[in-house]
Amino acid sequence: MYSKQESLKVVIGKTIRSVVFRSGYDASPESQLFLVFEDDTYFEFYGQEIGCVRSLSEGDMTRAIDYAKKFGSQVCVVNRNVSSGHE
Repeated sequence: MYSKQESLKVVIGKTIRSVVFRSGYDASPESQLFLVFEDDTYFEFYGQEIGCVRSLSEGDMTRAIDYAKKFGSQVCVVNRNVSSGHE
């Protein structure tokens, strides 16, 4: 069975070379975000709408999890060796 956590594990430890973003209401999916890595691989996020912030935020993983919980009770955290759902 498809697991988002397993899929996301493959990007941990890779170095991002570039980011490619596409959006438009005339195509499906409406938005795509590609992380392009130094080893000539890429990982795609897609959906109806993908947004982003304007700058980096200060904080570690715990701070990011706490912030994410403000917008929904289920938060998925994927580390290199361990995956967990925070609720």
